[in-house]
Amino acid sequence: MPLFLKEYQKRCVKAMDKYFDKLKEEKEKFDAIPIEYQADIIDYNKKVWETIISENKYYSKKTGHGKWAPNFCLKIPTGGGKTILAIRSIEFFQKYVAKRKTGLILWVVPSEQIFSQTFKALDNRAHPYREELDFISGGRVLIKKKG
Repeated sequence: MPLFLKEYQKRCVKAMDKYFDKLKEEKEKFDAIPIEYQADIIDYNKKVWETIISENKYYSKKTGHGKWAPNFCLKIPTGGGKTILAIRSIEFFQKYVAKRKTGLILWVVPSEQIFSQTFKALDNRAHPYREELDFISGGRVLIKKKG
């Protein structure tokens, strides 16, 4: 049950779709390289970023296992729909990179107030944000909080 998006949100979703689609292509090429040579290869995430969004600098990230980790930042104004766009980014990550509808998502917010609002929305199965998460994950959402 997709939510209706404003025009700038649609542009953002289109850009994320393009980014993740290209990321999928580059990841498949990277994964075809023997694992012992992968560390010497350029960060495929950075290559995609520079191809698609060349005006902003990309900061490479690695997981605790030393693997490249795709990352990007959405700069959206207050009340601009960051939560729904974050949910859409989860959808694209699942579709293009993870190729599965399960996994751990760590949701980090800058304040207690935003945490409370977001947690309340995502924990409520009748809220449109939670419905969207349930839709993209096949109904396998488990919301937990620290403590």
